Amino acid sequence: MIRLRKSQALQREIRQDHLTELSIPTWTLVGEEIKAGRTKEALNFMSYGCAEEIKMHDMLVQIVDGFV
Repeated sequence: MIRLRKSQALQREIRQDHLTELSIPTWTLVGEEIKAGRTKEALNFMSYGCAEEIKMHDMLVQIVDGFV
């Protein structure tokens, strides 16, 4: 079962899935939840996915900035 849980160590929600399910992209989960009519879950995964993308973007910008 794929789920989001608050991590006390990170102070944010993270996916707490079995290793085989962690390989499923968050955006795929959003689509599956929408198709199943689970709007609240889809919005939760969408919010989580956006936060993932922002963190990845910021990390890549810092890497590029280190080369400049």
